[in-house]
Amino acid sequence: MLPLLESLRRRFSKQILLIVVGPLVLFTLSALLYLNTKTTTIFGSTSAKQQTTAINNNPSSASFLNSSKRLLKSPANSTLGFQKLFYINLDTRYDLEDMIQLQSDVAGITPDLWPARKIEPNSFKGLPPASDDWPSKVALGLLGCLRSHADIWRATLKEKWETVLILEADAAWDIHVREMMAHFSKGFQEALPALSALNITDSPMAPHGKPGDYVPTENDPYMAKHWDILQLGGCFEKKERAEFKHVYFDPTAHRKPIPYADGSELGSHERAIRWQNELMCTTAYAITPTGARKLLLRMSLQLNTPVDGLISELVREDKLRAYSTTPNVFIQWQYRDGLGSNNKNSDISKFNPGDDASQEARNRMWALARKEMKIWQYNGIFGMSGFLHPALGGQAEQLYGIVPS
Repeated sequence: MLPLLESLRRRFSKQILLIVVGPLVLFTLSALLYLNTKTTTIFGSTSAKQQTTAINNNPSSASFLNSSKRLLKSPANSTLGFQKLFYINLDTRYDLEDMIQLQSDVAGITPDLWPARKIEPNSFKGLPPASDDWPSKVALGLLGCLRSHADIWRATLKEKWETVLILEADAAWDIHVREMMAHFSKGFQEALPALSALNITDSPMAPHGKPGDYVPTENDPYMAKHWDILQLGGCFEKKERAEFKHVYFDPTAHRKPIPYADGSELGSHERAIRWQNELMCTTAYAITPTGARKLLLRMSLQLNTPVDGLISELVREDKLRAYSTTPNVFIQWQYRDGLGSNNKNSDISKFNPGDDASQEARNRMWALARKEMKIWQYNGIFGMSGFLHPALGGQAEQLYGIVPS
């Protein structure tokens, strides 16, 4: 009798243990799978594609790459990993202010307004001397734009900011710009060891050192001591130095292959970080204190070029260390053709107050704009954006279910 009871006790004890412990194990596994899914959704995954580098013969890069395999979180914060994030706008451009706020709201970023300067006609006081009559020949908006950017350069030095991202008020971006910048940060970390093999001139007073000397941190995800300018929204990309690039995987980038400046193609979800020789357009760029010092000094010497011409001059002369990404993370938007609004697109360039569309064609364009709740388009000189989820259309999609075209 006793052996029978003992056998029954052992058998049912195992069943009770399975009943109690089994659900706990399943719950734990489900929780882990859920957390892993959420992490992948926020920060993406780089294991889906083998990353390639055009200049990868630097022997010091191996150990550095091992420390850069993970995505940092700070580039995905509300200032995109920079200490300060500003957009420059005139107090009369309420329309641009609205679009900045709508895009920021849907993308979860918090840029601060930097008031743009206005230069009064026939009054160039407060501006540096000019070697010719260039200032009197150009639109006053060009001079105001230059001074507005210079104000931020000066403030960068005065306030001891380590990094500043500067946007112009007509900048456009993707809903997932924070995730985009997290992948850019990782790609930049991987690119710098290879780029350290290049013979880039340093300023004796502000040496940048070798890229391998710097390790990224959450407080410094872009290793700011290595560069002067990061161009994140430029135009008219040139082929010079285009071969000095690092291609990295970004799941938020374009789906179809796009052309690259050196004649090759960037495949699906690929971006390239390159060493720049020229920076045209200042829709979006980041600056460090050394970059601000160099630009402020150059601006004080001679007033003879717009802000992007001034920057490009120093970059071409290897006096500014500059890198950029292709395709752009930020591009410029403008009012849609055919709406009779060409005169509203810029405070710098002069546009015909009307456009060539007939009233009938204009009516059709307005009907389409109302249907799509879309009165903007991207400026073609910035190349293909490849935005999968444009922030400009994000509000219409979320509020009314209208998918951006």
